[in-house]
Amino acid sequence: MEKLGFSLFSVGIIVGISGAAKAPEEMGGWPDTWPVFLLGGAICIVGLILWRKALAASRNAEAQRDPARADNDPVTLLTGLSGPLEQLTTDLAELEATALCDRVDVLLQTYILPFAQVRRVL
Repeated sequence: MEKLGFSLFSVGIIVGISGAAKAPEEMGGWPDTWPVFLLGGAICIVGLILWRKALAASRNAEAQRDPARADNDPVTLLTGLSGPLEQLTTDLAELEATALCDRVDVLLQTYILPFAQVRRVL
């Protein structure tokens, strides 16, 4: 369904561009290909709707297969990052390079990478 929606979307854009490419015969008028342009727009909208529904269905199926990923709320992850990040900025001058790298790695593993995995929820 996802490939069908994307294909219809692409074909709609191509048909719409083809219909809009002709210049009008007289100034201020419409070209005689305006129905082709509208048909392309309609095909594009239908394809876009099908494509988005297929993406939403695949996201829901993925969330049901992996409940641990579904529990990670992006907003919760970002708000949880603020405390440790503030602590890191206050300790920045006192930390050695290896300790700083370790703290940054912990922040990446705990907050940033899980956020990147569920960012489509936003």
